[in-house]
Amino acid sequence: MISVFAAVCPYRFEVGRSYPVEVSLWALDGLVLEQPAAPVAAPRLLRRGDGFGYLVVGRLDGRVLDAGIKFDDPLFEREFAYLSGQTVEVEVDRIEAAFLVE
Repeated sequence: MISVFAAVCPYRFEVGRSYPVEVSLWALDGLVLEQPAAPVAAPRLLRRGDGFGYLVVGRLDGRVLDAGIKFDDPLFEREFAYLSGQTVEVEVDRIEAAFLVE
């Protein structure tokens, strides 16, 4: 389970239902992907404190960062193409959720 920030939801939630959602990463000072200092065995989302902040660790493949949840962002391919195919980490202030119209 992860905690996400959702600014808008176009419908009322019902317990037990699934909803289409698009997730993205947000960092106040911009996203900076780096290789981890130590080897990492598996992708992960490590929550920082009680807020929405996370350390996101996963494999970058072009514009997709797979950390158990796939984050698709053209910025990854444009700014971090040299890291494609490698394990990367990024500190984010929040994971945002955009609930899609059903």
